[in-house]
Amino acid sequence: MRTALVQKSRVPLFTLAAALRQPEVYRGRWVLVRGALSEIRQEGGKPSAMVRETSLRGTAREVQVGNIARVDRSGSSTVRGDVQASGRYNASTSSGAKYSSSGSYSASGSSQYSSSGRTDYSNVKQRFDNERVETGRLAVGRLAQADPFLEPEKDFLFLARFDGVNPARDPQQQAVAVLSIAGYYQPSAFLVQ
Repeated sequence: MRTALVQKSRVPLFTLAAALRQPEVYRGRWVLVRGALSEIRQEGGKPSAMVRETSLRGTAREVQVGNIARVDRSGSSTVRGDVQASGRYNASTSSGAKYSSSGSYSASGSSQYSSSGRTDYSNVKQRFDNERVETGRLAVGRLAQADPFLEPEKDFLFLARFDGVNPARDPQQQAVAVLSIAGYYQPSAFLVQ
C-alpha cells in the first residue's frame, strides 16, 4: 500500500502502524490495512473479526533459462624423473671444534594421473516474486454485518475508522487496535511494497 501517494494529495488516509504509535492523534481517522482474518465472532449482537496485518515484500530468486549444457572431459598424464644430489658440509664451533660430513642422495620414480568428469551449466536469470509476511500488528475489526465472502486466512484491504486501542493485559504483549470496518477489497496480486 502506498498511502504516501494518497497523502500527497492531502487525503486523510493513514496506516495502522502510525495509528498504533499515536492512538490519541489518529482516533476517528481513516486507516487502510492489508490483513487476514483469523476468526469472526459475535460481540454485542454485531460481528467482530481479529485481523492480522500482512504485507508483501519483493524476493529475488534465480531461475534457469534455456537448456542445460554438458561438457565431458577426460585426460591423463605421466611424469617420470630422476633426482641426484651430492655435497660436502663443513662447520666449526666457537670452541674451535671442526665437523665435516659428506654424502650423496639419489632417487628415481614415475607417477601417472588420470581424471574424467562432466560439467553441467545453464544460464540463469533473476526473477522477483511477492512474499507475504505478517507484520505482527493486530486489530479487532467491527463489521456492520456478517459477510460470507470474508474468508479467514485470505488477504484483504480493509478501509476502516481507527477507534483506539485495547490496552494489553500483560505489559509484554502489544496493544490491539480497534477498527470499525467500512469496506474491504481484494488486493492486487502484483503489489510490491
